[in-house]
Amino acid sequence: MEFNELRTKVKKIGFKEVRFDKEEFFEGFIPIEKLPNLISVLESFFGPPAIPSAQEVSAEAQKVANEFGGVWKGQSFYFQLKETRPMFAMLWPWADKAHVTLKLGHK
Repeated sequence: MEFNELRTKVKKIGFKEVRFDKEEFFEGFIPIEKLPNLISVLESFFGPPAIPSAQEVSAEAQKVANEFGGVWKGQSFYFQLKETRPMFAMLWPWADKAHVTLKLGHK
């Protein structure tokens, strides 16, 4: 699955609002009840999250995460280096516990 195919699948989940939808970056938020569907799509592409993880995070993954605000407790970061192009997804739960922001991109 390529990035554009992943972006297309993600968009079908039903976002409440899409903030960015460009060739290399997508950002929007969903209601929390749709989170299991989103995680399923992300993990079918990336595998389990790089953060949090019991395994060490690569320097490249940490660099990309930091470029987009870092990863805080309760957030998730998915990462894959494909043909020297980093691809990532970040899940940021809201304080209202009712929504989650997704940032999906590749460089």
